[in-house]
Amino acid sequence: GNEMTGELSSFIGNFTYLEHFYSSNDQTPSSLTGGIPESFGTLSRLKCMYFSHNNLTKPFPLSLSNLINLQVFLTRSNSISGPLPNFKKMPQLVNVWFDGNQLEGTLNDVGALQHLTFLKVNNNLLSGTMPSSLCNIKCDASGNKNITCPLPTKGCCQMTLCGDAPGVPVSPPKTSMGECHPQ
Repeated sequence: GNEMTGELSSFIGNFTYLEHFYSSNDQTPSSLTGGIPESFGTLSRLKCMYFSHNNLTKPFPLSLSNLINLQVFLTRSNSISGPLPNFKKMPQLVNVWFDGNQLEGTLNDVGALQHLTFLKVNNNLLSGTMPSSLCNIKCDASGNKNITCPLPTKGCCQMTLCGDAPGVPVSPPKTSMGECHPQ
């Protein structure tokens, strides 16, 4: 519940036993600027990553693909631009939120995640086809105007782009946080 300001130091990579990182939460936003340091990718034991509700703008570092134990990836409500991380290299992910950014790419890698139960990626610059596997989980990809039609399932991931009616807003299932618990 303590607000963080400024840029996160690259020294964060020295905390190699770190399993949970919370920079903010929905009730206590922080004001971190810049981006996630490249050294963050050395935290191979990390299970939970919360960078939501900050002022991050820089693209994700390539080193995030080293976070093979990551279960929860939250970077919502920032202004992060650039490509998505390589989610295929984070096979333990169960809950992913990067809504409200300016991220580009497709959802193909996210759709390949076998443990994923919740995805909130609305209001970005995503494109391509919607993976059919995402139609089987709680998902919101609305506000991405370059997802191609037709959808694998009518209304998949709250998409109205293809002429479907808006669905009921999604909430994550109680079991979707893995070993992570919001602070």
